[in-house]
Amino acid sequence: MANSKTCSPSIQGKPSSSANPSHKRTRLRPSVQVDRNLDRFPLWVPASRPKADIQPRIITRQTQDKIQKVIINPTAQYGDLTTEDYVTFLGLLKYWDEKERPIGNVSFSVRKLARILKKKWGGKTYEGLTNSLLKLRSTPIEWHHCFINGEAGTAYKSLRPFNLIEDLELARKEEQGRITGESGYFRLNKHILKNLMNDYTKPVLLDTLLKFKSEIAQILYIHLDLMIYGRTRYERCTKELFADIGYTATRYKYLSNRKKKLSEAIEELRGSPLPTGRFKDIQLKPTADKKDLKLVVIKGARQQELPLKEDSHISTEETFEHSTTTAKTPEREAAKKLVSFFYKVFHSIEEAEHFPSKAIEQAIELINEVGYEKAQYLVKRSKELSSKTNFNIQVFGGVLQYKTVALADYDKAMRARRALTAKRQAVPRTEPLPTEEPTSTLSHEELVRRNKALVAEFLSTKSKKTA
Repeated sequence: MANSKTCSPSIQGKPSSSANPSHKRTRLRPSVQVDRNLDRFPLWVPASRPKADIQPRIITRQTQDKIQKVIINPTAQYGDLTTEDYVTFLGLLKYWDEKERPIGNVSFSVRKLARILKKKWGGKTYEGLTNSLLKLRSTPIEWHHCFINGEAGTAYKSLRPFNLIEDLELARKEEQGRITGESGYFRLNKHILKNLMNDYTKPVLLDTLLKFKSEIAQILYIHLDLMIYGRTRYERCTKELFADIGYTATRYKYLSNRKKKLSEAIEELRGSPLPTGRFKDIQLKPTADKKDLKLVVIKGARQQELPLKEDSHISTEETFEHSTTTAKTPEREAAKKLVSFFYKVFHSIEEAEHFPSKAIEQAIELINEVGYEKAQYLVKRSKELSSKTNFNIQVFGGVLQYKTVALADYDKAMRARRALTAKRQAVPRTEPLPTEEPTSTLSHEELVRRNKALVAEFLSTKSKKTA
């Protein structure tokens, strides 16, 4: 067997250099922000896995003080959670984000979801997406000591039952066997929603994921995106790698089959973009004992773009922190001022010093869209509106769901102010406006000396007149 040094996951390299000040993270879009918990474990199996193999899957990890465990209980009717279901879930997250991140039900149509996922519309597409949606709704997942509450920074002791979608309704209208109309709504799991609202997320390039032709390339991309995030090099023996990504079929006990399967994906993956770079090189190399191969992945800068600055101490077990460029551009300074105002209004922090990168991005977009004055009004008005709905806003992005209502209130208030001003200007004046006294340019000391001299002169004149 290969020694532990060879086959243990190896992650090396210093973080990339910081980005050009003019570079914006929004240039990496279209991307989807995903709850970090969902990418830390191989929840998704190959779609080609036979239904006959369906049984509860238990994924365990030993940490320093406890055993982390995830249990997926697939249903006989819909099957196990696959990479296709993961892509569908990413589409829902993008749908939710485009709907301005509501905290309740999200109205949607399967047809628009298909458009987001770049699927050709038809009966098979509708049935495939519907099956995925029902699977996401009905498949219970148990989390033990491993689902992180992003707000508190701690793991729940246990979460069960846990469904990725808490509620789902699908309706369609048919005429002569053809779908002529459809609608529905979905609601994300409350724990996932809470983490999304608190920025406990990592980005996934959905468009890149959709371009891969082979399923193994999709699964490997998801896994490597996780493992190399914040680093420049990753190594893993193929035997352990296949266990990591859920390829547990008997045939993959043989090195030749693992090599053949990985070779399908390597050419597709090489050069593909990542949220913080690209796959510069991917190779299979023999281990020291020649009994296995190891996958060696090297990440480089994105072509024609400088990479984002990355945190040099990112834990692939739990965290995926983003850091931002420190360049003091006018728009970034205005965004920091607005986010600081948010923390003052919602958290009574007078002078905030540290700002989440996503909050800065959202503030920049908001200011560019409506201007600073309206953006500031939105923050203040959101405090009042959220108290009425009992929604405890923790992060800057939470105010965006009140944008439509708050900006309508702003416009209404401005119209009332303009009308009052016009009314005052229409009233004729019967008295002349008072003339403003010129402001003295003398210092306080000079004014005191001048006043003393005037008093002395007055007293001297009065004394002479009396005499």
